[in-house]
Amino acid sequence: MPSPKNVNSSQPFVNALNVAFANGLLTFDLSQTANIIGTGQVAPRRVSITLDGTGKAPTTAIWFNDQLNPSGTTYLMQLFDSGGNFAANFGPITLSGASVDLSTLIPIIASGGIVSFPNPIVLMTGNSLAAAYAALPSTGGTIWVPQNYNETLLANITMNKVGAGFHFTGPAHITMNGFSFVIPSGTNGAFITGEVVGSTTPKPTVWLDFGASVGTAIKIGDTSGSTGEITLSNFSVVATVGTCIAITRVFGLNAYGIRADNATPTCVIDGNSNGDTFEINFHGCHCTYQIKGGARSVHHYGGFMESINANACIDIQNGYGCVFDGVYIDLGQAVNLANSSSVFGNRLRINNTGLTTLAVIGASAHDNFLDFTGDTSGTVTDNSLLAQNNVVNIQGRKGGYGRTILNRQLLFGALTGNSADQVIYQFTIPANTVGPGKGIRIYTQWLHNTGTASITFKINFGGSIAGGNLSGGTAWATESTTGVDNSSRESLDATITNNDGVQNAQNGFYHRRLRTANVANVDTNTVGDRPTTNPAVNFANSVLLTVTGNVANTDTFTGAYFLVELIQ
Repeated sequence: MPSPKNVNSSQPFVNALNVAFANGLLTFDLSQTANIIGTGQVAPRRVSITLDGTGKAPTTAIWFNDQLNPSGTTYLMQLFDSGGNFAANFGPITLSGASVDLSTLIPIIASGGIVSFPNPIVLMTGNSLAAAYAALPSTGGTIWVPQNYNETLLANITMNKVGAGFHFTGPAHITMNGFSFVIPSGTNGAFITGEVVGSTTPKPTVWLDFGASVGTAIKIGDTSGSTGEITLSNFSVVATVGTCIAITRVFGLNAYGIRADNATPTCVIDGNSNGDTFEINFHGCHCTYQIKGGARSVHHYGGFMESINANACIDIQNGYGCVFDGVYIDLGQAVNLANSSSVFGNRLRINNTGLTTLAVIGASAHDNFLDFTGDTSGTVTDNSLLAQNNVVNIQGRKGGYGRTILNRQLLFGALTGNSADQVIYQFTIPANTVGPGKGIRIYTQWLHNTGTASITFKINFGGSIAGGNLSGGTAWATESTTGVDNSSRESLDATITNNDGVQNAQNGFYHRRLRTANVANVDTNTVGDRPTTNPAVNFANSVLLTVTGNVANTDTFTGAYFLVELIQ
């Protein structure tokens, strides 16, 4: 006949004030009716254990889940104080093996629906964070730090126990004094978390103050091996000179509501060229980043960035597959993509408020997508070649993948010639719209309404307009046509691209469709491509683009269509 197995607890159950639940009650509710394997006997649906005077669970026999049929059953484990008041919900647990120490179980849900951490729970058993951490067993645990806690560190706090960490239950101020929280390689499941308590704004009330010290406030991982499953939440770490958080060879880090402030970059993520730094996730955080060493899959969702020095808020030196989405930046340079072929496949969507420099893109970076919205008057310096396939989309200026319509105009009223270059269509291309290696394409059509004189049509850059006539400027494409059949539309389609790496030197060509003679059943008899003149337009500045027609007052002409496309 099978026998139930034993449970107990080697550590007491304590509350957030480190008071043991003396003579409290643990209850175990079976998830469903189940039979004991080999007997057909029905297992009890509830088992209760009364804690002793120290808050420990005495040895008690209970049918484990691996002794029950059907398989997959669990127990809901809950804690009550000696007066029967609910204290904690440890969520569904599975009892298996020869015996179970309840104080080593990993709770699933704590009261209030908050994800909990491994037992045993220790609240500042010493007079310092370091002493409390040292008191944890090697199996891990949670140090519950009371509200309004203050301490000045006297040494580094080395967090080298798996599944162990600090939870700040309210406001706290830790003066780092040049020392660090250190999570060495191989220490999986470490955490530093806090709660937003007593604040009128949704900002962390736990401050880790690194001040003007040189070095790093929180060091996670190192070059000797990999570290994973790290959790950070709801605290501020401030370093006016040093680095707030350094992450090296880490797989699986989740941060929520972190404020890492002042000297940029505040977070340095280094793959150390080992390929095991990935899935680094920041949610609603206030940080700036440097990504290097082949780190990949770094994600930042929402939140805020600002740089108080010359460094970029997002600086990717060597990294790929990173996503920054919905980021708000209002100070400093937004993005730097280094001149490295290992900077690729990154997607950045940024809302900014008038930065001077939006982005600098190195020549070897490739297949990256940057999307800027908001006040986007800043500059983009794209040193990459067109074949590198970097796409920069700027609200109101630049498009996304492929082509984007910059301007479109339809039928324009008939003009009577005056022997001057009369403006049919005009459009001012904003500064920095056409980046290095990028281009524009212009489509324009017209009708020669009346008369048979030769009309000269031009596509021009620059100059000024007075009284409807263009003065100055440089003709990019010039064609003349005679009015032999005034019902046919004629057109020019022109393409110009900046040379690689510059915005002030171009090459291009245009395609013409003209009617210069009456040919039966042929609308346009002169068709072909011609090279454009290369006007050396400086697209770093705003540029006036015009289409003009010039003929004596014996003839009239009408604009039929005008379109300007940006080619990315």
